Amino acid sequence: MGKILTDYSNYRNAKFDLYAEKSSGGLCYLLAIPKRFDENAELVVESFNSGGKESNYYAFNISQALDVRNNHQFNQLLDVCEDAPIVLPITPCLKDHPDTQQLSLESVTDEHIDEKFFTCIQDAQAKVHEITGKKLNNKVFLNGYSASGVFAQRFALIHPEIIDRCLIGGAAGTIPIPTEKLDYPIGIKNYETLFGKKFDLDSYKKIQFGYYVAQNEEKEAGFFDINGERVTSNSQIPAPMHDISYRSLSTPKEVGKSQRKLLGETMNSRFQNSIEFYKELGIDISAIILRDANHREIFNSNITRSSDYLKQQLINFYTKKEPLKKDSINCVSEINNSFQKSRAGEVNER
Repeated sequence: MGKILTDYSNYRNAKFDLYAEKSSGGLCYLLAIPKRFDENAELVVESFNSGGKESNYYAFNISQALDVRNNHQFNQLLDVCEDAPIVLPITPCLKDHPDTQQLSLESVTDEHIDEKFFTCIQDAQAKVHEITGKKLNNKVFLNGYSASGVFAQRFALIHPEIIDRCLIGGAAGTIPIPTEKLDYPIGIKNYETLFGKKFDLDSYKKIQFGYYVAQNEEKEAGFFDINGERVTSNSQIPAPMHDISYRSLSTPKEVGKSQRKLLGETMNSRFQNSIEFYKELGIDISAIILRDANHREIFNSNITRSSDYLKQQLINFYTKKEPLKKDSINCVSEINNSFQKSRAGEVNER
């Protein structure tokens, strides 16, 4: 594919050279290499989020990602991570295929998307060395928001040995926990069967995790109901859009049920209990809930007053390895659970 020839420098101050490449594992990727960066820098990695726009062809996913002027996900990374190479593996979002966007069970067993993503990272590291002569750190900075956040937290469970830090937003109720009580993608009960190796808890405990989420994360109705079935009639009660515990394409129904029973019925309770689980294991994790924010507009400073605060927190986490810090002005202690609780109320009335 080669270097992108589109003039991107006019509004990015020529800080990066952009490349479009295809990895040996079959995934294409967008690679940004800053004009200046240090030897042994960490590669910044995020799965391209197609925004739920399923396509018949992978070529369409690629064209979306390579429309760099409208690739807001990529531009946000460029704003935060200015001094290290960035790779955006273009994860497929295809009709009648497993949910590779969220690294579902089937995408691991049938598509082996985790292996292809891993190869993509290795190839990007090699490409940076080929182009610049500089070797990168063997560990990466893994980032993700929404679907790419779900992907990141699950990929970290599979390959903790290559991850130094993991920054995840908009994936509150789906945090994997290293427990034998739950199957993948939430636990590690069937981990060795799936991945042919034992779970590396020592490497997992070395990762610095940062989680952020919007206060009003769960107020939007989703396409799956409270039983994990796709909504097709008015008689079904939709679960919150961004509570992936109920999205059976991403989290098997029985795993979702077990997760809710173990960690809490609402997204907020699972978010908080999962974080406490990490802390009890001695894992470095910090988390904030942004005041008056929703899932889609959390980065929009014209709509979300806590957006600028969030951006600074992300920069501090990336550049200084500082944990995410909550304050009383921009953060709250709980996700708004009113919508989710109303779903339970409708169930009780039937």
